Amino acid sequence: MLGIQTSLARARDVLANKMEIDTNNEIEIERAHRLGRKRDDGKPRPIVAKFLRYQDKEFIRKKAYLLKGTKFGIAEQFPKEIAKTRRKLYPAMKKAKEDGNAVKLIKDKLYINGQRYRGPQSGNDESMA
Repeated sequence: MLGIQTSLARARDVLANKMEIDTNNEIEIERAHRLGRKRDDGKPRPIVAKFLRYQDKEFIRKKAYLLKGTKFGIAEQFPKEIAKTRRKLYPAMKKAKEDGNAVKLIKDKLYINGQRYRGPQSGNDESMA
């Protein structure tokens, strides 16, 4: 139980001190815990926080830019299937950004200049899924 309380306190600390969000009134964290086992190299494990309201999660996610240049970051957690699809889309997303295109990655779908990316354009139908 102590670990859960420590994770919750750490999540609240980051929100309050790094992002200047009043967690006492605005944001309710349903639960928080660390991922994985303790590491031998001393590197801290990620904290997963579940917010009571979807609006709170989105509010925090949109303010994640405030953590740029710090040792903290915010990322959405996805099921394995979606995470696998996203990993496959990252190279195309990076290339499109380098080419100056507007890019959005929404769950497991990549949009480049408002058009859904459906894989490399080759002759087979599998890449068009």
